[in-house]
Amino acid sequence: MRAKPSRRAERIELQVMERRQDERKPAEGQVVFFLHNPDIEIRGSLLDVSPDGFRAAHQHTALCAGQQVTFHHAFANGLAEVVWNRVLGDRAESGFLILTSTP
Repeated sequence: MRAKPSRRAERIELQVMERRQDERKPAEGQVVFFLHNPDIEIRGSLLDVSPDGFRAAHQHTALCAGQQVTFHHAFANGLAEVVWNRVLGDRAESGFLILTSTP
């Protein structure tokens, strides 16, 4: 059984959604991102994409908003910033803003 998000979490998610300018489309496949200093490779599952960002599930629970990562997935490669991170036990879900990309 999945835990119901708190009202505060729901409000925050609505605020984030309201700031989005582009619609996100469901996506699947692997995403790989790299933290630098220290160098860490993180592999995860792509959940959705938009022209300006993407959302991924992964197991790196120490990822923080504001960190920059180099990324690669089926739709783009480039540099992205972590906008939000939700930790659920030993799994995490993160939203990324693409700073630079190449298709």
